[in-house]
Amino acid sequence: MRSIFNMFKLEFLIERREKKSKFTGKKRVISTILNYILSMILTFVVSILAILIIDLVVEAPSKMSYASFIISILQLFYFFFALSTQTKKVYDFEHKMILSNLPILKKDIYLGKTFYHFVKLYIKNLTTTFPILIALGVYSQATIGYYFLSLVATLLMPLIPYALASLIAIPLTFVISWLKGHNFINVS
Repeated sequence: MRSIFNMFKLEFLIERREKKSKFTGKKRVISTILNYILSMILTFVVSILAILIIDLVVEAPSKMSYASFIISILQLFYFFFALSTQTKKVYDFEHKMILSNLPILKKDIYLGKTFYHFVKLYIKNLTTTFPILIALGVYSQATIGYYFLSLVATLLMPLIPYALASLIAIPLTFVISWLKGHNFINVS
């Protein structure tokens, strides 16, 4: 378990090094938190405006029918995002070759990287899906139970696209590496 957590930290440090930021230390943490809060507020405002525009153009049977459509589109987007992340970051063979020289089991490398990218997807899902569901609740004048269920749904929803992406990424990565080796198409 400790080596999985170390792999998680290593993946975080690698990604942090790739992203150049003018802030360091506490300023970087505060900057990141403020970015997420601003993102949630912006998502909420854009969602309200989009719902109002869609409501003017399309007459839906109920105001809550937007929720299932929007959530389906978001989850589809997160599925492809997770699939891309899995194939490019988790199953990156060059990176895995470097890490395999460390005294860490290969399964711990995989689990640490997978867990790190799941947490990233989870935070992205939380910062987009929850404000959209809150905007739908405000627009449709939902009860307090709706907001509680929205929070529960937001916390559970990232599991499905990430689990599906994890299952599909293994054969997809194999096919991509096979195609690269045979030069049928140039996949980068």
